[in-house]
Amino acid sequence: MRQFLIDAKRISDLLDAQDAERERRAAESAAERHFADTQPILTGNQFARRFAEGAARPVIRPLGLAPAFPVLRAAAPFTLGVTAALVNAGRRGRLAAAFEFEGQTAAHALPLAARLKGRALALLMLLAAQLGVGLGAYGSGGVVFSLGLLLIGAAGTGTVWLMLQVLHSNAAGTRLGGQHVHHAGTFVAALRAHGSVLAGVVLLCWVQILWLGAVPGWKPMWIPTGIALAIWLTTLPIGHAAVHQFRWSGLALGRTGFSVEPGTREYYQVWAMALPAGLIAALIGWQIAAVLAPDLSPTGGLRGFSAQMDFALGKPLWFALWSTGTLLVLWPLSWWLYRSLVAPVLETLSLQALLGTMVVGTHPVHLRAGRAELLREAAFCGAITLFSLGLLADWARTRMAQFMLKRIELEVIDGFSWDELDPATPVRRVGIAW
Repeated sequence: MRQFLIDAKRISDLLDAQDAERERRAAESAAERHFADTQPILTGNQFARRFAEGAARPVIRPLGLAPAFPVLRAAAPFTLGVTAALVNAGRRGRLAAAFEFEGQTAAHALPLAARLKGRALALLMLLAAQLGVGLGAYGSGGVVFSLGLLLIGAAGTGTVWLMLQVLHSNAAGTRLGGQHVHHAGTFVAALRAHGSVLAGVVLLCWVQILWLGAVPGWKPMWIPTGIALAIWLTTLPIGHAAVHQFRWSGLALGRTGFSVEPGTREYYQVWAMALPAGLIAALIGWQIAAVLAPDLSPTGGLRGFSAQMDFALGKPLWFALWSTGTLLVLWPLSWWLYRSLVAPVLETLSLQALLGTMVVGTHPVHLRAGRAELLREAAFCGAITLFSLGLLADWARTRMAQFMLKRIELEVIDGFSWDELDPATPVRRVGIAW
């Protein structure tokens, strides 16, 4: 009997100890959940520290208006975009410095020389495309015409290459704490993803060749060209989704990779909402351009101007220089209308569709904002850009970016840690930016 009581007491003590351990663990779990739900940042200064379960949210410090930005933006047309490059660098640097996650501050810095190199190469691509148009429209021989088409194809391919280099440089110039961002996309993959960009360059140049009408026998070519343009416009949302997938799925912070699976259905909805804004911007821009540059009017202005050029002066090259210069003059107008009317809708809603499928490592990203809320903020930022004639466009873009960043949340599942950069992973050098 005595032994039975001793065994019963031992079993009772063991059960009490187990109950106490379960209560202690439950209390710790509850405390961790409460901490994750109530803290905007999960604490810890060790960057590789594993996070607790819950929702990780960044801290976004507010940014005011940079007084120098409107002045530099206004001077951009007179400095061939040099001051615009300074504004872009300053805006991205300020936006990164105001972002903090897990006690680590972001930073973004690129040399001005890299940005100027990117702009110079973009101008070279434009000039090559317009020279190809001139050779294709005015070349009397098959060799000259073929050379024009080759130049157009090279300009389109070079544009994709330039976009890839800018992507690599912007990634390499960004870091979070001690972690560097890099992009592993290759040129072949970029060509596949940016097929809509390449097709757009070729089609628009071909339309210019037909519009100049140097070869009357080509008039029947308008029918297949119109069909090709219709197909390109119809599939543009698919191309947009492919570009986003390539750009974001190739990014990594250290060895922690990003992945996205944007759905084309969402991008068709985005373009359906952005199309009316694009048409309004095109109509306004066309009316202003007709006043500023009568040679662009559809009543034979450009065709008549080109027909008066003396072939002895080198008509294709003259056309390339004239058309490129005209586009550069009208670029500030196009940029202002795009940033005011089109970008607030197109960029904001496409980013919402993208973030809905983003995963960092194995942890989903959520944007805690509804479409109506996003559109209200986008409309406000677009109105600021419109009525300030683009001088406050950079402040509006910064405000919109911070608005979205404040509503981003990382869902932490089974713990999370930032891995150190793998020494075998190549980090692209900063060479060409925008």
